Amino acid sequence: MAREEEMIKEHECAMNERIPENIRGLMVSALKWANLHPDWHKVSDELPPKNPKYPTESIEVFVTSGTTIDTAQYDFQRAMWIGTIIQNITHWMLPNLPKED
Repeated sequence: MAREEEMIKEHECAMNERIPENIRGLMVSALKWANLHPDWHKVSDELPPKNPKYPTESIEVFVTSGTTIDTAQYDFQRAMWIGTIIQNITHWMLPNLPKED
């Protein structure tokens, strides 16, 4: 069994709920992608950067707890993550936007 499938099974056990196959496929793809793109930052080391023009606005990033990937916003005014189902965010990553050719 691949490491990604093991991680999903651990998540299912922790949540006491089976993940539907279509969501499972997305999770496997996201976990494989995350392993190939190690641009993750530890929340304990640093938070996402503020926009110099709008330092109090929130910023949207990818977040993970190590088993699931989601998007979330970090609200600088309230110093908290919003808009995610992930409970214990451990890492964040800025989205890599496509580059113009």
